[in-house]
Amino acid sequence: MAIIHVDIKNKSGIEKGSKKHPYNKIQKGINVAKSGDTVKVVAGTYKENVTIDKSLILQGENKDTTIINGSGSGNVIYITANHVTISKFKVTKGDNGIYLIANWRIHHITIREVIITSNVKSAFIAPHSGGSHIIEDCVISNNGNGSYAHQFRDSIIQNCKIFGNGSGIGIAWGSGTLITGNKVHHNAGSGISLDSMTNSVVERNKVHHNKIGIHIAYVGRNNTIRENLFSHNNLGINMGEQYVRDNNIYHNNIIKNKVQANDRQNDNIWDNGYPSGGNYWSDYKGIDDGSSGRRSGDGIGDTKIPHLDMDNYPLMKPLNTNTNPRKIKKDLMKQPPRYLGNFNTKEIHDLNNQTKACQINKMKSPNKVFFKSMKDVKKAISEKKYNGCKWCFTQYNTG
Repeated sequence: MAIIHVDIKNKSGIEKGSKKHPYNKIQKGINVAKSGDTVKVVAGTYKENVTIDKSLILQGENKDTTIINGSGSGNVIYITANHVTISKFKVTKGDNGIYLIANWRIHHITIREVIITSNVKSAFIAPHSGGSHIIEDCVISNNGNGSYAHQFRDSIIQNCKIFGNGSGIGIAWGSGTLITGNKVHHNAGSGISLDSMTNSVVERNKVHHNKIGIHIAYVGRNNTIRENLFSHNNLGINMGEQYVRDNNIYHNNIIKNKVQANDRQNDNIWDNGYPSGGNYWSDYKGIDDGSSGRRSGDGIGDTKIPHLDMDNYPLMKPLNTNTNPRKIKKDLMKQPPRYLGNFNTKEIHDLNNQTKACQINKMKSPNKVFFKSMKDVKKAISEKKYNGCKWCFTQYNTG
């Protein structure tokens, strides 16, 4: 695992990739590197468009002063290989900042401590990739758009500052992805967009002053949106498309958005049941008085519910939202179990196959019983007289 050195200030005419005789172009260092090598780049402005075609580490000296300038066109960094790490650069003035080749075999790309700014189209583009990517501790600002990644699965975007772009974080048609600890603000479009994503977590982000705070689009399902701040957006949380359902939204502070939330089909779950509670809404005017047989003084509103016809357990006070990602990432990615029973009707639903006819959104939280596995489902059917839903769990429906 060799280290290849690059320094634009080397004008000696002797270039060997050593610290004493470094290459003066980043691409020269990459060209001679072998898989697993590290290309170290001294601070300076490098006017070039770089292609990374092998597994390596490209490391700048300082993200503010080690600059790759695309001179107004092309992809500043173009990646065609797996297991690539880029750190401590400013990537600027291209059509796109960092562009992954459209190939589902491309995986394990890490972008760390990189400033991606002033690119015409997008900061980061992955039109079709294999996933397992990490974007962390980056600044993504003043680009045509922030990030867009198609089939973005098993990946992490964390601790980034994303502002002044046409849109912020955009990911699509993937699963198992974590977006956490980011500050996303003053973007012209959506701050965070999950287009047809499933089984992903958006947690502990501060999302404000965007056109839309977060947008779950097309067939986005079984995602968890929790412990975020959504404030002063034109629309705070948008789940208004027909097939967006079974997403869990709870423990968020939803404050002073022009429109707080939109759930046209009302097929999503806007609280975490009792006593965990739902979300804090700055426009909720109910009181915690124990009405309707509920408990008073528990910090959960009892009147004017469900708030906006969505949240059954609105919180009376804002939560102290922590924007630091949890240390245990595996815990973050845990999703609700697949099988949901109704204690009152003794009906079990398969959440991966449910239809609107199942009317799960009308199930009251105290009646919800989750089953972790098929073993638990079969036990409930045989011992507790549960029955499979005739719409989504037909193989266990006995009529």
